[in-house]
Amino acid sequence: MKKILLVDDDPVFNLLHGSVLRRSGYEIATATNGVEALAAIETFKPDLVVLDVMMPVKDGLTMLRELRANGSPNHQPVIVVTAHVQEYETTRAEAIASGASGFLTKPISPSQMLKEVQRYLGG
Repeated sequence: MKKILLVDDDPVFNLLHGSVLRRSGYEIATATNGVEALAAIETFKPDLVVLDVMMPVKDGLTMLRELRANGSPNHQPVIVVTAHVQEYETTRAEAIASGASGFLTKPISPSQMLKEVQRYLGG
């Protein structure tokens, strides 16, 4: 079973998308900030990370840069998510430069999330 780590400080995002992905056969873990996410990556060893940009404690792009600088176990794909559409191009460019595999803007429909996950993991 493929593992996905959802990282977002919005519990509704984690609950909604986690539920859809579980029903589709993926194992899910969640984190609410970059510090929790880095710890979860070490213990949960996800095949894919879905990572929000704006979070407390440690934001998503900082966490992604640290992950990639540390060799990123299995170099798992990371899909970066943001609600800041007015800064879309800047945020997207920074995410890709930091090592993101994909980029989505909120709101994300459950079907869109599943399609993007399947793009990287199959299923």
